[in-house]
Amino acid sequence: MKPVYFIVALSFLLCGNGPSTAQTLSYTAAIEQMVAACGADLRRYCKDVPLGGGRIRACFDAHQANISPNCQQTRTRVYASIARRVAAQKNIVRICNADIKRLCQGVVPGDANILNCMLETKPSFIREPCRQTITDTGWRSESVQQ
Repeated sequence: MKPVYFIVALSFLLCGNGPSTAQTLSYTAAIEQMVAACGADLRRYCKDVPLGGGRIRACFDAHQANISPNCQQTRTRVYASIARRVAAQKNIVRICNADIKRLCQGVVPGDANILNCMLETKPSFIREPCRQTITDTGWRSESVQQ
């Protein structure tokens, strides 16, 4: 095993931050990673494709056999992270409903009051599925004191 991979694996074990507590990528970080890994492929295969509407992704999909392995790996990781972020934002009320009722009683809905209540709550008071969902939304990082 290469030393760098060993150190990364060891840090996950010692810090307790395995894949289940990983943060999702911000949209900015996702774009930065895609540009770094896929810039040459983008210029080669998709340079005239307009941004938006999933057209770049469709172009990469159409040229999948020719895209560099690094770009393919980055695309897979980035798309999965963004999908996880979107799903968390969509499902947070359902997943966190019991915690919201327990921790934010009397908070008037609207103007992000409930979200602020949850973000101000000590993470260790929040059940794990809800805590992970909040992290996945990108609204609070796991680095917040527990």
